[in-house]
Amino acid sequence: MVMVEVVVVVKMVELVVVKMVMVVVVMVLMMVEMVVVKMVVVVMVVVMVEVVVKMVMVVEMVVVMEVVVMVVMMVEMVVVVLVMVEVVVMVVKMVVVMVVVMAVIAVVVIVVMIMVMVVLPWHHRQRTSHPAAEAMKMCGRVTHSHLAPMSLPSSIHFQLSCPPGTSLQRKRHEAPFLSL
Repeated sequence: MVMVEVVVVVKMVELVVVKMVMVVVVMVLMMVEMVVVKMVVVVMVVVMVEVVVKMVMVVEMVVVMEVVVMVVMMVEMVVVVLVMVEVVVMVVKMVVVMVVVMAVIAVVVIVVMIMVMVVLPWHHRQRTSHPAAEAMKMCGRVTHSHLAPMSLPSSIHFQLSCPPGTSLQRKRHEAPFLSL
């Protein structure tokens, strides 16, 4: 019974981990797509500026061309810096999400381990132990017939089933709930 509960808990943890990994993969793909789109936009702007510069060169306005080239270089630098900052921000977001996901998984695993190692054995012990069974173990006379439901009060049953001089009288200080 406990093994079935452990297998069910392990399968639930596996499902949670698979879902979290899928979420992280989808987020990474979305971030890569955004970076690629931004790089394409930057390339298009650079190409357009170069076309304008070529047109200015054709007109042979040297001073204007130099100013335009300087402006284009400054714009390119600003755009590259902005793209780099956005990439860094996305990486930081991804790291934060991964840390949160790992923390959630760790908490789930710790709770499951506590349930498996502490709560389930305690619950199983509570269902199987009985004061009459414990007392009969002390008498050294545990059989299946003794564990059947009794109509007599437990103290009378213990007086009848544990003769004088048995280990029950020697262990009276260990089991004070037994009254002979």
